[in-house]
Amino acid sequence: GCLSFPELTLTVTRAQEVTVEAQDLDGRLFELEAEDLMARAIQHECEHLEGQVFLRNVSSLKRELVKRDIRKRIDAGDWTAATGS
Repeated sequence: GCLSFPELTLTVTRAQEVTVEAQDLDGRLFELEAEDLMARAIQHECEHLEGQVFLRNVSSLKRELVKRDIRKRIDAGDWTAATGS
């Protein structure tokens, strides 16, 4: 799931363990190892930093079906499209 897509949950394959290099508030580099839910969350947020959403991780057919469902829900007033503002 994703806050950008309320009430939408899809099965996405992700690594169960990750190691990332980051910077602290003072600009010092550090390495962080994470597993399970934290590893999945880090991967999800890194995709956002790259301008991607989790829909890219499903098949094109599934993605099109989800997009069609979202459009129908927007038209029916059951979904508020995020505007980014």
